[in-house]
Amino acid sequence: MKLCQINAKKIEEDEKTEKMLDLRTKQDERKFLRNALEERADGLLGPKKAYVLVKLKKNENDEDVHEDIVIDGACIRTPDEDIKWEIQQEELAAQVAKGGKKAPAGKKK
Repeated sequence: MKLCQINAKKIEEDEKTEKMLDLRTKQDERKFLRNALEERADGLLGPKKAYVLVKLKKNENDEDVHEDIVIDGACIRTPDEDIKWEIQQEELAAQVAKGGKKAPAGKKK
């Protein structure tokens, strides 16, 4: 329940800002999808390349800021699994703060 409330606050704040979705490669090469609305995807996107979905926002200096879109799997977890996941994330964050292993990307169950 707590995690749901936190996510609801994030969504409310996020809805107030102007944003746009785009793709970028692992080497930070932006694809500018808005300019390529009429092109076919196989002509725009390279074969055998991995792309990251990003949200573009404007900062205080009116510059574009790329923010990776991360899906934590909340939509497919039960409330019990959600509680366990939240505890695991807190433990991983504490471990990273102590200089332990880097936190792995969120795993889906």
